[in-house]
This record gives sequence, C-alpha cells and structure tokens, in this order.
Amino acid sequence: MRRFYLLTAFLMLNFAYAQLDNLHYLQPIIFGAYTDATIVAEHIYLSTPSTSNITVTVRRADGTTIPRLYVYNINAETGSYVASGSVTFSNTTPIRINIVNTSNVILDAGTSPMTRPTNTAGTIIQGSAGGLIFQSTDNFYVNYRGRSESQAGSVMTKGRVALGKNFFGAELRMNTPHRFLK
Repeated sequence: MRRFYLLTAFLMLNFAYAQLDNLHYLQPIIFGAYTDATIVAEHIYLSTPSTSNITVTVRRADGTTIPRLYVYNINAETGSYVASGSVTFSNTTPIRINIVNTSNVILDAGTSPMTRPTNTAGTIIQGSAGGLIFQSTDNFYVNYRGRSESQAGSVMTKGRVALGKNFFGAELRMNTPHRFLK
C-alpha cells in the first residue's frame, strides 16, 4: 500500500509540472459569431518560477515571428509595445500580452492568430493554420484567457509533453468539437 501512495505522489508531481516547459503551443480557439458568446477580450499570461529574467519569443504557428506585442507588467501595472516579438519577465514580473497591429491597436478576436472563425468548428485544423508558439531557453507557463459578454474561459498550454498527440479544442460557443494536429 505504501508503494501505491508513493507512486501516486510521484505521478501527481510530474502532472503538476506538465505545463512548465520552455516550448509551448497555443492551439487556435473558435471565437464565435458576434453574439453574446463571442470572445470580446483575449489575453495571454506568461509567468515563470525563475528568479532571473527570461526571454520568450512569440511566433505564429507557421514559424514567423509575431511583429508587434503589447506587454502589460501585471505587478507594476504598466504597459509597453514590443516590435521584436520577444518579451522578458521573471517570477516577480509576470506579464500579459496582446498582439497589436502597426498602429498599436490590439487585434480583435477573429483577427488575431489565437482565434479562428466559427465555420472552422468541427473540422481538423492543421497545426500551422492558427495558434501560437512560445519558446525560451528557460521554463515558463502560458495561459490564454478569453472573455465574452456572458462567460469566460481559460486554456493552459502544454509543451513538449504534448507533441505528437491529438487534442479536442473548446470554445465559448456550443459548437461541434474539433481536433488540432501538431
């Protein structure tokens, strides 16, 4: 019996760190059809257990670097624009990012690489068709949060542990489930 508890504790510890990695894939989210179930605000939160600064590069699923980001320092309550697609933070300075256009306007759901139109629900979406890739030399967490007028949702990303697996995505609308291939 003691071995069973030890094995269970070991597996739970490994599961607790399943989201901690230096490479993350954020699958595209179905955003709705401009109703009360449509995502009206979306953010990506990045954090790390590292006490020293780490740098994370944000790329589209096809590998191209995201050109512009709005980076909000959660603790300092300050924001800035980054044109390189790379952000720097530590465990004392978690950040929230948004993708912006060349005029520094935050992209709306449906126009950002994080979201896909409703008519793609129920289909297989190739890994390069949408979503984001986050990469660093150090470990970190990635969390997507989307909000509609009537509800909200959150998606924790998986890193290398998820490679080669199929996932069923979710969305704020009650649509047919869809699969994402990586």
